[in-house]
Amino acid sequence: LLAIDFNGVVHFANGGACTRYDLAQEALRAAGIRGARLAPIATGEASRRAARPPYAVLDTSLYTRLTGEAPRSWQAALRDYLDARGRAAADA
Repeated sequence: LLAIDFNGVVHFANGGACTRYDLAQEALRAAGIRGARLAPIATGEASRRAARPPYAVLDTSLYTRLTGEAPRSWQAALRDYLDARGRAAADA
């Protein structure tokens, strides 16, 4: 993005969509943690001060148009993050 002449806001997030529950499930699996109890809850049950929208996925199509590359999947980004910290399971 620095190499092109563009002014404005470009949303970026890794590819795909997931809930916080999906992210937690994948993080546990990718880290090789078995037997952890994880239960999904509705957004309204989370006791947050700020209201959360029911569906809030960023549109990254402008990033893709400007760079010619689509973002990698959130699962790949999570594995890379865990790998960088030495926490990914060998069989994940």
